[in-house]
Amino acid sequence: MTFESIGREFTYSGHKIFLPVRILGSRARPAIEMTLDTGAAVTMLNTELLTAAGVADVRSGEHIVLRIANDDEQDAWIHPVRIEFMGREMIIDAAFCPGWPHMKNLLGMRGFFDQIRFTLDHRNRIVHIEPNA
Repeated sequence: MTFESIGREFTYSGHKIFLPVRILGSRARPAIEMTLDTGAAVTMLNTELLTAAGVADVRSGEHIVLRIANDDEQDAWIHPVRIEFMGREMIIDAAFCPGWPHMKNLLGMRGFFDQIRFTLDHRNRIVHIEPNA
């Protein structure tokens, strides 16, 4: 699965959309691929990114309970995280879940979708993204 940026459009292959995001915390990293997930209630980051996001104590954030499709529930904590996406700095609410250490990085409804507009042409594997005004 690959992505390629064409201005504000990204092409992709397969059935998942991966977008480049850079975490801008205390230990900034190169861009990582995050999955654009219309079914995720919140944006989620793997706990391996806690230090990069500048989070010293995961449990210091807003507590929530996450549930995945198989009804497994885990405690998670939401923290504000600075990112760069499409050359724009954004602060997103991102959930970290120590109970799911292998969680994929997901761009979800809370934290990401509330700051962007996008259209999806899945037949042609193109997503068009614009920041909200």
